[in-house]
Amino acid sequence: MRMSRNRYRIIDSALLIAAFFIPAYSNVSAYRFIGLAIGSAQTDAEVTFMDALVILIPLLFIPLSALLILFRALRQKPINGLLLSLPLFFLLFFFLILSFDVNRETSNADMFGMLKDMRFGFYMAAMTSVLLLFSYSKRESLNFDPKT
Repeated sequence: MRMSRNRYRIIDSALLIAAFFIPAYSNVSAYRFIGLAIGSAQTDAEVTFMDALVILIPLLFIPLSALLILFRALRQKPINGLLLSLPLFFLLFFFLILSFDVNRETSNADMFGMLKDMRFGFYMAAMTSVLLLFSYSKRESLNFDPKT
């Protein structure tokens, strides 16, 4: 059973990393969004570099946490539930920050309207983040050794 759980984690975390490069909103991938956010911070007087960092940090932690899960699964090391929930947490946090920004720019926009405009990359990241949670095993976390 442990081997199949690791296999699912490897597939899910690899898909989550791949979703980072697939268009997620207005045909812009998360990777391309980083360049756009930094570029707008440099050219637009309304957006500061700190604003861009607040938006980009949760976005960057999604593939970084997926990469950490991937390496631990490849090494067949136990993974606790907190680490498995980080990609979903950061994705929801990024979506919440982004929805506040969209709501500020257009008065009639809401979260559900924004979800309608999302593309395959966002839904792929959301689905694989949720699927990573299903690979959690309480028995595995009881045997968790922080030194590994």
